[in-house]
Amino acid sequence: MWIFFAVFSGYWVLRGLNAVRNAEYIAQSNADYIASGREEFFEQRRSWRAWKTTPLTDAMAVEQAGRKKLIWGFLGLFVVTPLIFWIERI
Repeated sequence: MWIFFAVFSGYWVLRGLNAVRNAEYIAQSNADYIASGREEFFEQRRSWRAWKTTPLTDAMAVEQAGRKKLIWGFLGLFVVTPLIFWIERI
């Protein structure tokens, strides 16, 4: 079980690092996607508004979201995973 948490936490660390390093590119890609008017599914924009999940178009917001992912990933990697490893050994 602890291996699952280690891999999952590592995944979030990598996603956070990617978001922090490529914040401007991600923000520009999101803005271009929104401006294109193309939808993946019917009434996607209404869904974004309802659930407040519109893709971030500001580089600082993307970077902040990336830092949050980094923090949660490191927390899982260095706190939760050792705790679960220790509990499984008892």
